[in-house]
This record gives sequence, C-alpha cells and structure tokens, in this order.
Amino acid sequence: MIYVSPSILSANLVNLQKDLALLSKAKADYIHIDCMDGHFVDNIAFGPSFVKQIKAISSLPLDVHLMLDEPLKYVDEFILSGSDILTIHQEVVSLNEFMSYHEKLKSHRVLVGLSLRPNTPLENIYPYLPYCDVVLVMSVMPGFSGQKFYESTYQRIEMLNQYRKENHLSYLLEVDGGVDETNMDELKNKGVDIFVSGSYLFKGDMKRKIERMKHV
Repeated sequence: MIYVSPSILSANLVNLQKDLALLSKAKADYIHIDCMDGHFVDNIAFGPSFVKQIKAISSLPLDVHLMLDEPLKYVDEFILSGSDILTIHQEVVSLNEFMSYHEKLKSHRVLVGLSLRPNTPLENIYPYLPYCDVVLVMSVMPGFSGQKFYESTYQRIEMLNQYRKENHLSYLLEVDGGVDETNMDELKNKGVDIFVSGSYLFKGDMKRKIERMKHV
C-alpha cells in the first residue's frame, strides 16, 4: 500500500486553507511539513506555531520533517504542536541522543522518523533502524523544492528495503524530492511506502496525481 504526503512547502501559503481542503478532497494521507533553520539547510521555513495552526484546521496527520542543526532542543514544542510523525536527521544526532528522542516520542504516541541526505552513507543509519517507524530518504539535497532527482536513490531504497526484510524490521520507507510520474513506479518496485511530493502535486490535477501515486 502506498501513502501520499504532499509537501506544504509548495502550497499557496497566501491561501493555505484552500489548499488544505484540496488535500483532504484529493485523499492525501498526510501533510508533509518541512521545518528549516537556515543552518542545516540554507532555507528558512516553518516552526512549531505553524504546525499547530495546520493541526487546528486540518484533520490529516502531520508528517513533520525537522531540517535543523539542533532538533532535540525543539522536540517538545513540535510534539505539543500536534506532529503525528516527527523526523530528524541522522547527521546531527548520536545514537544515544536518538534513543532519548525515541523514548520521548513513543511516550507521546508520535511516530519516530529518521532522515538522511543523499550523500550520507547508508551504513551510518543502520544502528538506528530498529528504533524507527519511518525512514525518510532524501532524493535531493534538502532545503528547496523543485530539484532534480538523484538516480542513486533507487539503490538506496532497495538496500534499505532489503535490510528491513533481512532484519525483520517494520519501518516505512519514505522518499522526498523530485518524485513524479517518471520515477514513482520504479521507487514503488524498490520498496517505497510513502511518497512525499510538492511541486508535482500542486501543479495540475492533484486528485488524479494522488490516485496515480497510490496505484503505481
């Protein structure tokens, strides 16, 4: 089964309530919210108060991606804001720190996510995987929408899917960046469970595109 998590970064932020209603009507499964600090990535976008406002006007679960240098400083705020999935980057947390993060999220019934940049070796995240509900594979360098898809993503997804099977793990594989009709079938074949997509979904017939994603 494929889930679709449209990235709010590509929505019309001047008329966001209209786009949120459109997401529900188009049967999106989540709302993907990228939170960026201008340090871990060059862009700046969205904080806990924004997540809280989205939670107040949408019934869709919130898939919150923290692209922050110091995500652990803000975890409590993002939990209280209504995050349903909370994802941080392996590049900025030790395994011990991640275990504390895992324990906190589980105590609040928030799904535990871990992400990595396209140039981060997969071996770096293997010790973390038994404690993940979601593994978010970036298929572009994080920070801006509309970037070109990294072809190496196919192999990385395939390897993480194989690792999941071999070690009897149950994390969902999520992919974010440049996902569209040219690559979604191959990504599904490699083991993806959740598609994050921004500019592709918000341009044109969103309902048709989400249906297409769910039935690859």
